[in-house]
Amino acid sequence: MTWQDFELNEDELLLRDSIFRFELEDNGIEFIENYQSIIEEADKFFFEPNGYRKIHSFVSTLQIIAKLMQQGLYSFYVDKRGLFTINTIEFYEIIYSILGKYSSDKFLEIGAGDGSLASYLKLNKDVNLISIDDHSYGSRETDSNCILAKRPATKDIEQLDLETALEKYKPKFVISSWLVNPKYNLGDDMKIIENPNIEYYLWIGDSSKRFSSSPELWNRKNCSYESIDLNHSQFTQRDNMHNPIIFRDIGDRKMILEDLIRVNSFRAEMVLIHNKNL
Repeated sequence: MTWQDFELNEDELLLRDSIFRFELEDNGIEFIENYQSIIEEADKFFFEPNGYRKIHSFVSTLQIIAKLMQQGLYSFYVDKRGLFTINTIEFYEIIYSILGKYSSDKFLEIGAGDGSLASYLKLNKDVNLISIDDHSYGSRETDSNCILAKRPATKDIEQLDLETALEKYKPKFVISSWLVNPKYNLGDDMKIIENPNIEYYLWIGDSSKRFSSSPELWNRKNCSYESIDLNHSQFTQRDNMHNPIIFRDIGDRKMILEDLIRVNSFRAEMVLIHNKNL
């Protein structure tokens, strides 16, 4: 792997132990102190040996997330592995179903990250998707753990800033997924929707908390907004430490799903924004 071994520091161990141990034991569920086997299982599930991300079905992804949550490891895991979002095959199929309705000769993905979306669409769907990332949201380290992705990006990701990419490719259709707070992204979403060439903007993030969008994005008179039902096909970096979930039967998809929906209020949204002036 391209990161250090997974390890919880003393404060993280204490937090996990104090919140989860008694609740698990009270429900007759084993609290696993030696959590490395679960982490190894998750690593094999989510990543290739060289660090590239794997994509699985919703059901199988749900089950491995449930195991991590049940043992109080989910929040730590997604942070230390740089998994801001966990995408599923169903999530990418939803995106493909939208792109297939439009005849744009090129689609531009902004903030492509490790390139998992581009890789899936190009390998499985033959979509003409250009993906760029300026790599400004890099890696940071705390304690002994490497946090955020030091994983490799697919070779198709072009390192460009937003303005240069929009000028170079002049796309009609732009996709962005979880652009960070406007305090940090300087209103990149507004630069996208105000570009004179762009007719459609497929935005993915969390509008209710304004974490990944500018407030001004949602009140434009020249735009129409179509919410796309993701059917919980993308999981976000939600901290469940103070609202632990107990899964009495990991195989019970319905029960797991109901609990995840209850807790995961910080979940993804997808909105197709249409600039009606074009």
